[in-house]
Amino acid sequence: MKTLLISAAMASALLFVGQNTSFAEEGETPAKEGAKVADTDKPEVGDDAEKAVEDPNAHTRSTYDAYMELNAKQSAISAKWSPKLRELSALEDKTDYNAARTEYLKELNAVRPLVAAARATFGEAFKSADLTHFDKSEERSLLLAGLYYNATGELESDPLAAMNYAKTLLDWYPDAGEVRTCVTYVLPVALLAAGDLEGAEEELTELIDAHEAYAGDTMMNLGDLLAMQGRFEEAQELYAQALETKTAANPKDRTINYLNMRIELIGKTAPNIESDSWLGGEAKSLADLQGNVVMIDFWATWCGPCIGSMPGLIKMYDELKLQGVEFLGVTRFYANGYLAASREELEKGERNGESVRDMDEESFMQHLKDFRRNVDVNYPFVVGEAGDFSKYKVTGIPSMFVVNHEGVVTCAIVGGGRKAVLKAAIHAAIEAKDAAAAKTNAD
Repeated sequence: MKTLLISAAMASALLFVGQNTSFAEEGETPAKEGAKVADTDKPEVGDDAEKAVEDPNAHTRSTYDAYMELNAKQSAISAKWSPKLRELSALEDKTDYNAARTEYLKELNAVRPLVAAARATFGEAFKSADLTHFDKSEERSLLLAGLYYNATGELESDPLAAMNYAKTLLDWYPDAGEVRTCVTYVLPVALLAAGDLEGAEEELTELIDAHEAYAGDTMMNLGDLLAMQGRFEEAQELYAQALETKTAANPKDRTINYLNMRIELIGKTAPNIESDSWLGGEAKSLADLQGNVVMIDFWATWCGPCIGSMPGLIKMYDELKLQGVEFLGVTRFYANGYLAASREELEKGERNGESVRDMDEESFMQHLKDFRRNVDVNYPFVVGEAGDFSKYKVTGIPSMFVVNHEGVVTCAIVGGGRKAVLKAAIHAAIEAKDAAAAKTNAD
């Protein structure tokens, strides 16, 4: 498969995100460079004519400036409150901490939507910018922001464009911190979203050699691609190589946990989950669901990435539920949580709900019911135990697993933002289920 390059039309017209997770029981899980075009990039025209030539990227530059101004304001709010919150959190009596945190979130939430809107406006402007009229050195920050925003932002709507933006970033700024996300997250997800599994396998194999610093991550992504196709032995070989590479580079790398999870579970029978506490469905064990494709999502209401992924899961389940697919949202008792006001709030990435603290088990169940009602969730919640999380080697949430019709784990995903990978794994499991049914009928 030929490497995808930015088209002529796009060229002329033209935070580590990868594993976005919440860790521990509960916690907070969540200088502008000048904009100058080099003289060599300007048309060779006379003084009068030059004055009349309109800067083709003026709008892009102005939207970037507006975004940076609001982003600095948001950063200043966090910097102002962080020391006070850290000090108050150490006190046994949390009254003052809770009050201060409420004020902090109120102030932060007032500017968050403005920052998001400004960033989106800049991203849209960047799409139509003429990249030949930017100075790649002096306007590095602007170009990195635009390339990175659209590389990550176009994953679902236009994966080919996302690939092009990511590859341009890799080509222009190979030393940038954003390279890791492009190599380990954007390109693997975009390749799967594009639907060419054979081409994706070829490109991921090439990435292992092209970016040796991230070879372990890429091996893991390639192993995931093979696993969802039922090529478990090959996948496990790659996981083992990735584990060796990661351990040698940094024994404390948290990706090691994700690799151990895959080595323990991928290609193996899924550990059973059995609970009498179901919301939105009749209580069943996971074993009772064998014959269906099952997606298991380990989550909590206090986990930002978990609830941020939920609108996408709701939509995905609505599309797949008639094809023999079941979704289970598995959680457990937590004393603290977050009650979202609506699904729309989560879709917009806002926080208009309320924190809920010091719950007992009875009020926790009511909290889950209220959350389901507000967000209008269409698949069951299963209230399990800490042991269920342990059986699946869950160390960060959300953690999602795909179990095929034979009860075998074919995919493990830690963190939000990999909907395309999850969807590809589910579709592969559906195809395997249908092929097995067709073979049985033929026999």
